[in-house]
Amino acid sequence: MRVRLVDVTKKFVSLRGEVFAVNRINLEIKDGEFFVLLGPSGGGKSTLLNLVAGLEKLSAGEIWFDEKLVNSAKGGVFLTPKERNVAFVFQSYALYPHLNVFENIAFPLRIRSGQKITIKQSVEKAANTLKISDLLFAKPKELSGGQRQRVAIARAIVRQPSLFLLDEPLSNLDPQLRLSTRRELKELQRKLGVTTVYVTHDQLEAISIGDRIAIIRDGGLVQVGTPDELYEKPKNPFVATFIGAPGMNLIETSVQEENGIYWIRLGNKRISLPQNRKNDFEKFVSKTCILGIRPEHIKINPFQTEQSFRARIKSIESLGRDELVQVSIDDVDILVLTNEPGLEKDEVVDIEFDLSKLQIFNK
Repeated sequence: MRVRLVDVTKKFVSLRGEVFAVNRINLEIKDGEFFVLLGPSGGGKSTLLNLVAGLEKLSAGEIWFDEKLVNSAKGGVFLTPKERNVAFVFQSYALYPHLNVFENIAFPLRIRSGQKITIKQSVEKAANTLKISDLLFAKPKELSGGQRQRVAIARAIVRQPSLFLLDEPLSNLDPQLRLSTRRELKELQRKLGVTTVYVTHDQLEAISIGDRIAIIRDGGLVQVGTPDELYEKPKNPFVATFIGAPGMNLIETSVQEENGIYWIRLGNKRISLPQNRKNDFEKFVSKTCILGIRPEHIKINPFQTEQSFRARIKSIESLGRDELVQVSIDDVDILVLTNEPGLEKDEVVDIEFDLSKLQIFNK
């Protein structure tokens, strides 16, 4: 099912006056897509998910499921979650403590007054898919966090929904279990082929499971794209630092031009910029701008070159195979991701940017 949001807005009235939790978001989610809403806490992701689910009503705008209008503030249209045929997995899992796993999974089918034999087959099929068939007669309090999460997902998919909505479902799991569970969740979504909208504030999680990602901040839509698009071509400094771990280095400078050659100055050294990216740089000539370069796109040279900078190592953090090295060029601190052996604190080294990977942002 395709989901389309048109000028979607949600405002609340508080002691501070009107607060826009979601403000004029336009977005289209493709049929069968695993779509992720990513952003910092309090940015409006969960509110947007609740609007799609029908748990909240729009203040303005429209929501469409395929060619069906499910919510229109102006037109007075509002379909309930049941009428939208959506399944929701909450962060807290929301399992019924007095029911065993079988009855928790069967609950949405029982309120539909389904036949007993059909319910039994559907529950067993969902449990088998989530690998919890041996837990059907256990109570939620007897389960681990990962097992409860699987039960919540089984309860959602047993209904065969048109749209699958998940609000930070892995946030209560330990890091190792999160890693394995998100792989399984991605495989399950591929197998079911159900359009899925997933909320998280964890950018590594978003990049690993999302077909496309929408960055949400302060109730607004910042950028939409594939994980590669967001990583390689961030729209602004916020996306550049929010996507990637560690985030992109941001350096305030200005672009200068001399006889058709574009260059920047960093510390007491200037370097020329790639001629094949002339169009990217010419609009920033003599203006303050922000250069972005990711730590893995900086190398430590064994010797000085025309395009390298002298830098002093301030700190070294081991990441196992690689090291995250903080260097200082005059008063500018830069992170470098390297596997160069034998580096020491306070050592003076030469670093060089991969200029083909350089990003430039309007300050």
